Amino acid sequence: PDRPMPKFREDVLIDVVGQTPQKLLTLAGACFGIGARLDTNSVPFGPIVEGTKLVKTVLLENIGEAGIRYSWQTGSIKPNFTIKPEDGFVPPKERVSIEVTFHPVALDNDIRVDKVPCLIDKQIHPNMNITLTGACVVAKSSSEKLLFSCPVRQPQKKTVSVQNTTPNDWDDLKVQINNPYWYGKKEIKVPAKSEVKYDIWYKPLSMTAAEGGGGNAPPADVKDGGAASSSSEFKRPDKHRGKLFFALPNGKAILYELEGTASEASPEKKIEVKCKCKRTEMQGLLVNNWLNTHQGFDVKIDVGGDDKSVQVTGPKSLDVPEMSSREYKLKFFAYRAGTTNVSVTFTNPKTKENVRYELEFVAGDVQEKVLPLLETCVRRRKVIGEEIYNPLDEQVTVSSFSCEDPGIFVQTPIVVPPKGSSRIKIVYNPLVVSARKDGVKLSVASEQLGEFVYSLSLSATEAGTDTTMRFTTDLGSQAIQTYHFRSFATEAADAEYECEIKGSEFTVPTTVTAKVVAAGSDGADTAVDVCYEPSNMGGVRDTLVIKSKGKAGMFQVALIGKCDKPKRKGPVEVKAGSSATIEFKNVLSEDTEYTFSINNPAFTLGSTTAKIAKKDKCKISISYSPSEDSPGFDVGNLLIVCKKMKHPWIYYVRGSK
Repeated sequence: PDRPMPKFREDVLIDVVGQTPQKLLTLAGACFGIGARLDTNSVPFGPIVEGTKLVKTVLLENIGEAGIRYSWQTGSIKPNFTIKPEDGFVPPKERVSIEVTFHPVALDNDIRVDKVPCLIDKQIHPNMNITLTGACVVAKSSSEKLLFSCPVRQPQKKTVSVQNTTPNDWDDLKVQINNPYWYGKKEIKVPAKSEVKYDIWYKPLSMTAAEGGGGNAPPADVKDGGAASSSSEFKRPDKHRGKLFFALPNGKAILYELEGTASEASPEKKIEVKCKCKRTEMQGLLVNNWLNTHQGFDVKIDVGGDDKSVQVTGPKSLDVPEMSSREYKLKFFAYRAGTTNVSVTFTNPKTKENVRYELEFVAGDVQEKVLPLLETCVRRRKVIGEEIYNPLDEQVTVSSFSCEDPGIFVQTPIVVPPKGSSRIKIVYNPLVVSARKDGVKLSVASEQLGEFVYSLSLSATEAGTDTTMRFTTDLGSQAIQTYHFRSFATEAADAEYECEIKGSEFTVPTTVTAKVVAAGSDGADTAVDVCYEPSNMGGVRDTLVIKSKGKAGMFQVALIGKCDKPKRKGPVEVKAGSSATIEFKNVLSEDTEYTFSINNPAFTLGSTTAKIAKKDKCKISISYSPSEDSPGFDVGNLLIVCKKMKHPWIYYVRGSK
């Protein structure tokens, strides 16, 4: 076909003379045309302001009967132009919008790109190209200059108007500020035919020379009059300067000149501190570093009045990393009730920039200081420390203490150096179980500094089982171990302990006496022997309870015993013509009849049976009479059996001439 044709379908007939025409075949087909065109081959943008952009639309139409794919060759248009979309698909007889954006990157009166090609199905077609032209010009400043004046690091706000006279909404209107001492929203929306108020804030990080008295510029990273580098040769600028730039979507712009003056910093909000006399008060002061570089501050503390009993101290310097904060610890101490005004100034020695705090300490009458809960189990120490500061020029001694609870102890005397501090250790070592008690008074006294009073909360719980003792032996034998415990009894009546075991397999002395110790000591080591003598094979458990007759507490020990079958014992030596005696104990829990036998006739037993009371002993006599042909010695096994035990007791017997 030489031209586009729609779909067709025709039958082909054959005509034979004398017959009816017959269908020979059917022909079907179509011819589709491919074609595209642009609504323009030239896109002139004209001059627009530097930092803005302008968008225009080009229409691409598919004039053929088949869909086409297009692709723009955009390598030559960068960096001043952008085409979106760069490629795509257009159905037959339809068209798409192509956005061409002009965003120049530098001032230029003649920006031009000729014949940017658009490929159709990867082929070059005539007239499928566009030529892009434009210019980039400088924005004109508004006749109004925005003037700011405020203390350094304190914000100040001003408002400007942005008016949209076009019929289109300005969405995401870009806002640029070239000096970080000013800030505001980075994007705004301005509806068509309306006006929007824009707030801009000035927050300088360094003083200007006019207000700061000249001097070196601070080590900042701000450009254009904001501040200088870290070099000490730079002077403060007379004013801070910057620009506020609104890039309008029509290629125009709104530009404001900014000018700021920063005076000396105002004091931080005054801090009022209520405290008690004869107590160190730690007050934290948060110091912020507003620069992107490390700052070291010299610290100056000024105390109002001449009261020697008031001491205010703290470190002489403070280092703060860039764009972060550090807490400065200020220590206040007063003997008497009253009001003290304190000024703390943090000054950067290089830039003379400073941060100042004003504080008012109101010291009231001495009161109890509430300490954290002391909670522990009996006989397990819990220790907390408490600082005592001496503001005098001579050392003082904390000489005594008193407390309502006997479990509290403070080691005295404690020497506090002049102009220094010492830490007292408050030890809680309860000996008996006690529910929580609040408001327990502890008094620590010094002749020079007076009395320090603390309010304690105490709680003592059960210790449970102190330890576990494990015993292993055979039936008929016994195992003995010693249990050691520490007694904290400070009086003789408390040092008497009763020992108790419920079962009969383990035995201990009924009482034990410990040494009397001084309060706060590590206690006295006290020992108790525990004997395990089983009456049957297998395992057994019991508990040893050692309890003070007074107020020295109670100890519990878990006892675990394991009994194996009787082990063979011996040898029992017997001389010819004489006898030997074996002492056998009935370890069973009831009276039992035993039978004795020996497997060598050279040995004779004094008795072959005996009924032995429970836990009682019996002596078994063995005589030795060797035969004439004896080799010089004889051996035998003495068997002791009873009906209640399937395993016998065996003694190895050896006779010699």
